[in-house]
Amino acid sequence: MELRTARGAGRGHALILSHSATASPPVMLLGGDEVFTDVSVAFAPSQLGDALVIAEDGRFTVDPKAATGCFYNECTPETAIDAVAQLRATSLGCVTVPSGAEPWRGIPSTYVVCDRDNAIHPEMQRMMAQHAAHTVAIDTDHSPFMSTPAELLVILVAAAP
Repeated sequence: MELRTARGAGRGHALILSHSATASPPVMLLGGDEVFTDVSVAFAPSQLGDALVIAEDGRFTVDPKAATGCFYNECTPETAIDAVAQLRATSLGCVTVPSGAEPWRGIPSTYVVCDRDNAIHPEMQRMMAQHAAHTVAIDTDHSPFMSTPAELLVILVAAAP
């Protein structure tokens, strides 16, 4: 179910999982009468540097040669290859346009710090996590939903009311 559909469904509580550079759009939709919990995973300005490839249309992606080491360094080689093949270009607006949203001020929030993240330094993540009501560290890379899905699921279940 898409977030916009969940907002109008009036079915109680929705847990919003936001990740990395694409975390801003979902949190901008939070609010209204619905009850939400926001869980942010490895969300902070990226330190990818030269690995970023910016296209003329204003979208960016990560050089496939660098993506495995940046995002999937704790995954099996097979999982990393599959994940890199699925990467798509993203609008620069996701990381350059302030969302104006401050969901931690009005909804329960948890920040998942990824301690072996090569894309966003864990100390930068801890700085970003200061606004969250709860911070949980997980000993994995930038993509725990690929490298340690069972551990991430435990965190998500604990965050849901």
